[in-house]
Amino acid sequence: MNIREVSNNNIIDIKLNEKANIENKTKNETQGFKSEAAVYTKSANSNRVDSEIIDKLKAESENRANSLREMVEKSLLKQGEKYNSSMNIYHLIRDGKVKVDPETRAQAQKDIEPGGYWSVEETSNRLVAFAKAIAGNDPQQADKMIRAIEKGFDMATKAWGAKLPQISHDTLAATKEKLQDWRNSIKE
Repeated sequence: MNIREVSNNNIIDIKLNEKANIENKTKNETQGFKSEAAVYTKSANSNRVDSEIIDKLKAESENRANSLREMVEKSLLKQGEKYNSSMNIYHLIRDGKVKVDPETRAQAQKDIEPGGYWSVEETSNRLVAFAKAIAGNDPQQADKMIRAIEKGFDMATKAWGAKLPQISHDTLAATKEKLQDWRNSIKE
């Protein structure tokens, strides 16, 4: 997903890279994901919460999270363990109790590499787009959005039960930097 911001007239363009779109189209469609990306354009004279873009970003995130969850469940089932909602799947993963088949491991690695859906850059771009949509594209709300993302990070750390992997810390840092740059753009 590429995000381009034109700071002087507050236009945000969210779209998938065409090459990635072509490469992932068949795969995404077989997994139930839409191939087209959300496109969000914000006019300079409106600072309102855009619920349509928020809903689209949330739906995409939920679909991808479900896909990741299904991949882990599949690995657990292959090992003969029953998965149910009372199991803390994060602890199983963190403690290395989930054996991952080579295909799943390769897909997970691809997803976190630069340009992958769960990479630092792509995930931070989605977080920033979501924060901007919630803030009504008002850079003065950036600090509030940063605090909310930090709170979410703290909640994720508690759910994980230990320090999060480095990629999570890198994503948080990249997200905060982008939101700080956005906030500082009104001073320029």
